[in-house]
Parts: sequence; C-alpha cells; structure tokens
Amino acid sequence: MSWKIREHYRNILSRERNTVFKDPGGRIRVALAYPNRYHVGMSNLGFQSMYGWLNREESVVCERVFLPDDQEAALYKQSGIPLLTLETQRVVAEQDVVAFSVSFENDYLNILKLLELARIPLLSSRRSEPAPLVLGGGIAVSLNPEPLAPFFDLLALGDGEVVLPHLLDLFRSVESIPLEREGLVREAVGKLGVYAPGLYEEIYGPDGLIAGRESRHGAPEKVVPARRTALTVPIPRTFVMTPDTEFSDTVLLEVGKGCGRGCRFCAEGHLFRPPRAYPGETLQEMLSELKPLGKRFGLICPAIGDLPDLLPLLKHLAESGCEATASALRGDSAGGELLDLLCRCGQKSVAIAPESGSQRLRDVINKKLEERDIVDAAVRLMEAGMTGIKFYFMVGLPTETEEDVDAIPILLKKIFHALKKGARKEKGLPRLSAGVSCFVPKAHTPFQWEPLASVDLLKKRIVRLQKQCRSIGGVSVFSEVPKWSYTQSLLSSGDRRVGRMLAQVHENEGKWWNTFKRTPVNPDFFVYRRKDFDEILPWDFVDTGIRKEYLIAEHRRAMAAKTSPDCRPESCNRCGLCRESTE
Repeated sequence: MSWKIREHYRNILSRERNTVFKDPGGRIRVALAYPNRYHVGMSNLGFQSMYGWLNREESVVCERVFLPDDQEAALYKQSGIPLLTLETQRVVAEQDVVAFSVSFENDYLNILKLLELARIPLLSSRRSEPAPLVLGGGIAVSLNPEPLAPFFDLLALGDGEVVLPHLLDLFRSVESIPLEREGLVREAVGKLGVYAPGLYEEIYGPDGLIAGRESRHGAPEKVVPARRTALTVPIPRTFVMTPDTEFSDTVLLEVGKGCGRGCRFCAEGHLFRPPRAYPGETLQEMLSELKPLGKRFGLICPAIGDLPDLLPLLKHLAESGCEATASALRGDSAGGELLDLLCRCGQKSVAIAPESGSQRLRDVINKKLEERDIVDAAVRLMEAGMTGIKFYFMVGLPTETEEDVDAIPILLKKIFHALKKGARKEKGLPRLSAGVSCFVPKAHTPFQWEPLASVDLLKKRIVRLQKQCRSIGGVSVFSEVPKWSYTQSLLSSGDRRVGRMLAQVHENEGKWWNTFKRTPVNPDFFVYRRKDFDEILPWDFVDTGIRKEYLIAEHRRAMAAKTSPDCRPESCNRCGLCRESTE
C-alpha cells in the first residue's frame, strides 16, 4: 500500500508551483511539520515562510510534513509504514531535525499524533540516538512553551526569521551527520530565542502553585525571545502556490508586525510590540519579485490601517494591475482614500472587530472605539462598494454582564438601519455577518491572570446572542464551540503538568473530557482559577521585555474601565521595551 501513499503525495505536488527539491547528500535534513491538514498548513504564512527560508540555505534540505487526512491515515494503517515527507517521500524519523510550526493551541494534540505516526518517542527524555532533534516554534510556543516542554528537545521563541540563523549555526557546529541530539541541546544554552526545556525542572508547592524552577548545565534563568527591532528582509511571504488552500490564488505578504493599540486581551499586540512596518520601497521590491507567483496579494498586518506606507503601496499595486486584500480594519482607520484604493485593488469584503457592543466593555479591553466610529465605518465601507462586511465580537470578557452581551445585537441593529438608510436602490445592502468567539486569557497580556468564563455560561450567552440577532434581517451569526475554548485555555495557561494531561488524552484517543476525570490535577485549576499577581506563572521565565508591573497596572485600569494611550515607541516607555522615557 505504500505506493498509494506516494502516488497521493505526487498528485498533491503536481498541483503546486515553486516546490523545492534537493539532493539530501551532505546537507542538514529538516522535516518541517505543520500539526494540521495540508489545506490548513499551506494557508499558514509562518509555515510557508520557514519552508522558503530553510531551503534558501545551501547546507539545508527541507521537506514538508502534514497531519494525514482520513484517506492518508487509512493508507498508513494498511501499509504499516512510518510517516513520510511530502516532497520525496522519505521517512520522517530518519531526518536530522523534525521542526514543528505551531500557531494554535488546539493543534497540540496533533503534534503527538504526528510523532506517533513517525514512530518517534513522544517524550524527549525517552529518545535515544539516532532519533531526530525535535524542534518547535510559532506564536503559541512563544507565549507559553511549558505544556509542550515534555515533547520537544528545543523550542524557538520569538521571531522565527531571527532565531533561524542561530539554529542553523547550532546545527553546523555539530560535525556528525546525523546530528547528535544531546550535544545540540547543550550547545543551545544561552543562544538568543532558543529554549531547551529538558534542562529545567518545575517545583510545585503543596497548594499546587509553582514554587520555583531549577536548571542544569548552565541554562539561564530567563529566556529572551528573538525580536527584530527593524523590519528588513527576509519578509514572511508565500513560497509555494497551490489551489488547495484558503488562499488558492493569493500570495501572502507580511507588511508590518505588531500593533500599538494596546487591546488588553491581544497576545500578538503584546508579544510583537512595539509596532513596526517594513519600508515601502522594500515592500514594492518584494511585490515585484513575487509577481511570477501571482497578481493577487494578501497584505498581512494586525494593524494594517496604521502603516505609514500603506496608501503608496496600494497605489503601486493598483497601477501595476494587481489585486490586493487587507486584513481586518479598525473602525477609525477605514478612511475614504484607503477604502477607494482597496476597491481599486479588487477587495470586495472587509472585517471590523468591535469585540463588544457596549462602550463600557470596549473601555475595559482598551479598544478605544466609539459606537459612532463603528457605525460610520460600516457606512463608509458600503459607500466605497464593499459587498460584504464581517464584525468580530467576543463573549466571556472580564467583567462582562448580560447587558454587555445584549449590546451586541443592539449595535448590529444600529449598523443595519444606518446601512439601510444610506443604501442605493440599485446596489442594495452588503452582506453582513458576525463572528462570535470566546475570550481565552493569553500569557504576557494584562488579562493573563483572568480565568475563562464557565463553558455553561459561554453557551448561554451565545444562545442568548443568536436568539436576539434573529430579528435583524440580513445578518448571519457564527460562533465558536465553548468546550474547545476550555481546552485552548488549559493549553495556553498550563504548566508541564498540562503536558502530561495532553499525553494522557493522546493515549485515550483524543477523548478530552473522559481523560480529565482521571487526571491527578483538576484542569479547572488552570482554567477557572483567577491567578494572583504575586504567584509564579508558568511562562514568567520568558522575558519579553514588558514589565510585569505594567501588565498589572493595565489590569487595574481595565477593572476600572479606564483606557490607556497607544504604544508610541518614539515618545514613551510605559511597558519597558523602549529605552528612553518621557515620563
């Protein structure tokens, strides 16, 4: 049956453009794994970028690995062969490095599935030579690596494009092929953004809290994530084009990193601060380089409307006959010229994220958007010619009440009536939809001490919201499943004991709730407990440069429903990242 797997992979490859094939002889062999299906992984900008950057290195050959779909899984089971790489169908366990690109906590279980399919021992402590070095990276890992600590030899924290050269130097420092795992782990100590979890041990007190951490072999007390202070090349971008993705005809390009608005729930806005933008000339040169891959571009940035060179960039694209789409816009940045240019570039729909319907709760999360901003932005989007508008909301935010939840359909009704009043008869109203997610506390944010709202409460509030929105004609509402927010919160807030739970869930064939009944530590301890400001959090050893005192101050301002100013690296040092302070 192995020939059927190889044929299946070759069919996938036949639909790709820009795939890299290399002779592995004398090169460091990397299996780059995405812990989800091919369709999802190939839609991920970080995964695509790392594949391209690794294969640009003459000394490296990088091939991809994905979670098998149902058809592939059946073929693997029937054939009895271990997991293979996509490009040349080589055995994953025979590569020097298996590197996981991890963006989402709910993919953690898939990491263990892939390791088992590859016949690599799940626990790093049980691997012996010649097992490959198992490496992980991505935003989820950078925020809180501890739930994954038992399974990885090394974890890369921070900007992947900065960590990568240090890792490659590390690999080249070991003369033997295949690489020696233990020697590499020892050599990794102290390198920027590289964390060796096996060199640390957590100590727990009788109350279940972390009492301390012990390290071995000179491992540092704090690990500093790698950060790019100035954005130049390499720029995260699509390298392989395939129709089998969410963006089948679109080349993704990062145009900026970080966001300075300071939303208190946002991990990306804190982990990647201060906000930085690539120079306009650099982006235009990159777009010219990418045109052979396609003429439709997805411009990626968490605060795209704040970029200083966005308008000239869109003008360049429009004049070049290219199409472009931008990620979600803030209500106060959806200006006329920007919207006109987006329409000229072919964008038909836009997302806005009010997060809450009530002004009080928007102040709690530091959204700094007035109701008028949101309603006026929707009208401007319609007038510019957008045929679809999506709004993002959350339930379960700290201090949320039923009145705050009821404010969401009230806001949507105001938007609907404003659009109906201003709509032209010949064009009609744009399609309106609302996506509702559950708030999950994230590490390194002002809300890292907050618990998740109970799953029952989240269910009730989503049902209440959906019921009230039925009376609004033309608005579709989509929501997350609250029980998956519970597992996400467990994995984002937990320590190494949660890693042991994860292994048990894997052994129990993915049955989360059945497994939770048998775990020695109640998962509610991590999910539903409000943390104290003075306790040791699992991720406290990750030194992002943001002072904990700042996060505590922001939390207190949130509880008082007070907003805070935007991040201005040229004029303040409120969080501790920037060197000079005007205060």
